[in-house]
Amino acid sequence: MTFYFTHAIGIVKYLSNMRWISPPRPAGQSDTERDACGTGFLADRSARSRFDIVPLALTALARLDHRGGLGADGQTGDGAGLLTAIPWALLVAESGNGIEAPMAEEGFGVGSLFLPDDAAEQKRGIEIMESALRSQGLDLVARRDVPTNDAVLGPLGLASRPRLLHIVVSRPAEIEDDDYEHRLFIARREAETLARAAGLEGFFIASLSHRTIVYKALLRGSQLRNFYADLRSREYRTPFAVFHNRFSTNTHPSWSRAQPFRRIAHNGEINTIDGNRRWMEARGRAGAGRSLGLSEAASRP
Repeated sequence: MTFYFTHAIGIVKYLSNMRWISPPRPAGQSDTERDACGTGFLADRSARSRFDIVPLALTALARLDHRGGLGADGQTGDGAGLLTAIPWALLVAESGNGIEAPMAEEGFGVGSLFLPDDAAEQKRGIEIMESALRSQGLDLVARRDVPTNDAVLGPLGLASRPRLLHIVVSRPAEIEDDDYEHRLFIARREAETLARAAGLEGFFIASLSHRTIVYKALLRGSQLRNFYADLRSREYRTPFAVFHNRFSTNTHPSWSRAQPFRRIAHNGEINTIDGNRRWMEARGRAGAGRSLGLSEAASRP
């Protein structure tokens, strides 16, 4: 008995020196940190739209490159992006895209879409989006291909690059802001549901709102400025910017998983993602989505 007890104590002492069950260390000691990703935000305290918010956010994002992951090709980052107010001045100033000043004045919605590379599937994706919008009494009234510099992308990012499209959505007269935003939310969920049912892979809505827009890509944070031409324009005015540089741990990097998401950016992975999805699906089947005006299919995660 003494032999086994002594042997067990020796094993515990040996294992305690291994990192995965190491004894507690003082807070703030670098080798105890477990953070991933790099994220932050800038905002004007008076909510004034400014042209210098985006350049400052991009500078901060570039200085977080050490917090982002890098693909096996040694060039493709795990993803980076910005969440800002809609840059109406930039969109209206661009000629030939069908976006006009009254759309900005009336607070139309703007969507940022990722579409499949195949032209026929792109057409299906746009048709699905239009159908979902019509179900909410809305119309797709303008669209533009987002100007980019693909030479910035690494091999993995370039090989999986979707078509990047901005859409502008009509706004019914005299509708309240929150009601309109809710219709856009339902339209987005319905579009996602229709795309899933049609087996349309590569269809993703990065944002759809009359308040905010997301610019993100599968690259490093320091590359985002040079990839999206919009982000280098002095016409890009916003009162705030949320930025994120991703370090993927338990999910594979992709364009859609780059952050910020439509409302948040977070530091670290949601390690119970499968469990969370099952709980959300259970709530959807229990009818929780009906309180939001969603169909049962659209209530699923």
